[in-house]
Amino acid sequence: MTGRHVNRVAGTTPLQGEPVKRAADNRTMVRKPIAIVAAAAAVLVGLAAFAAGADARISKITFTRAPATALQGKLVRIAVVTKPAVRTRCTLVVRYQDGAVERLVVFARKGVANWDWRVPEVAQPGRASLSASCAGAGSATRLTTVVGTLIPPKIVVADQGFSVRAKSTGSEVSFGLMLRNSSPNADALNIYVLVNFVMADGQAIGTKTEVIDAIPAGTTYSYGDSLNFPGAAPVARLEIVVKVGGRQRRLVRQPIVQSIGIVPGRRDATWVGEVNGELVNDHASLNVSRTKLSTVVFDASGVIIGGGRGDATALLPPGTRQVFTITSGVDAIPWARAARAVVSTYATYTP
Repeated sequence: MTGRHVNRVAGTTPLQGEPVKRAADNRTMVRKPIAIVAAAAAVLVGLAAFAAGADARISKITFTRAPATALQGKLVRIAVVTKPAVRTRCTLVVRYQDGAVERLVVFARKGVANWDWRVPEVAQPGRASLSASCAGAGSATRLTTVVGTLIPPKIVVADQGFSVRAKSTGSEVSFGLMLRNSSPNADALNIYVLVNFVMADGQAIGTKTEVIDAIPAGTTYSYGDSLNFPGAAPVARLEIVVKVGGRQRRLVRQPIVQSIGIVPGRRDATWVGEVNGELVNDHASLNVSRTKLSTVVFDASGVIIGGGRGDATALLPPGTRQVFTITSGVDAIPWARAARAVVSTYATYTP
């Protein structure tokens, strides 16, 4: 090719006699590093999946005993097996249909954990979840159905009312609530009651709280009390919150209340002075050592106009009685409107 002028673009048309370099060859050289990286990534993903699968096969918890139904008040055996089969701490969490939660803790031995779960007599009937978890083995959940006839107590504010008395040193509001336990066979225990005194514009100007020891199954408790204010008390309504602290199968019994009367005040007969009556211990063998008293007063049309509290402290052997008087809180109730009163009790019994 001596003396021949060659004018060509590098990497395009080859000269005669030069080897042809295919474009495909060029592409192959460029993609080779990418293919290596993709292959390595695929290997890593495969290894990770394999490791995860291996861990899942190693760490595991399985129910071996969990009945489909559980009876109120009965003992139920729950069991799980764990992998790895080592001694570890295991927790069983029982969630009842009403939101109540119970926790039981044991230690698994050789990969087996057993719980003796006694279903409360007042457990909410219906679906309950059993969640078992063991350290290092994960968790598992089963459903069961709590069966029984015992109905958990629910306290309903059946009625309420109040009266306001202006005094030289401020005002006093006497109020009464009728609290009904709607359960026919479960006592409500440690009932927390919060009463807000609210004006017409919605602003609360006072609060009263109380814990009532018990309201027996299927009964209505007359809760009465009062609250003093340093000035005027323009109360338009009561705002009430009730929370049950505990429950039990019907056990609470109370002495008999009879001969209830309402007496006007000695210093000012325009207001109630006291609510009185008789307390009878009808228990066959136990003494009544102390009795808490609570009263609610109604007018002639059945409207609650106030209430109050008191105590009876005489020791009452079986078959005996005593006179009681309630003065606290009732002095803010207009005597002209007071028509009748009801009294509730909570007695302490001793041998």
